[in-house]
Amino acid sequence: MRKTVTVVSSDEKNANQQLHFAAIVGATPPTVGLAPETGIDFDRFTADESHEARVAVTNFSPTAIEVKILGGPPAYLEARLSGTHLEPKKSTDLIVKTKSDGVPLGKFSGAVTLLLEGSQSTRITIPVSGVSMMK
Repeated sequence: MRKTVTVVSSDEKNANQQLHFAAIVGATPPTVGLAPETGIDFDRFTADESHEARVAVTNFSPTAIEVKILGGPPAYLEARLSGTHLEPKKSTDLIVKTKSDGVPLGKFSGAVTLLLEGSQSTRITIPVSGVSMMK
């Protein structure tokens, strides 16, 4: 759908301005489920060892979607997807790993942002947190 609006003003040089709008009517953003819903919590772990956690991303939309990592976690974490094309009712895992070096001691937090592309695009941010300790 496209619409045009004409704005009339008292400006002598630009008395009339046209604004153009376009929208996809009836398109809905992708609907996904996360498990666990709260994101990734590494809880307590040893800082000098690599650890892995997962979040399942399930497509509840009636059409297929593409999933991409748009924004990554802090440099001491790695994020990847087990798959990027999701048919309806199918899942992929977001896998986040701690690196064996560089993780700050104590409490940390960050996030991974996913881009979901279907009939419309949507972003979803998944929190990542944990507590790293010395051996």
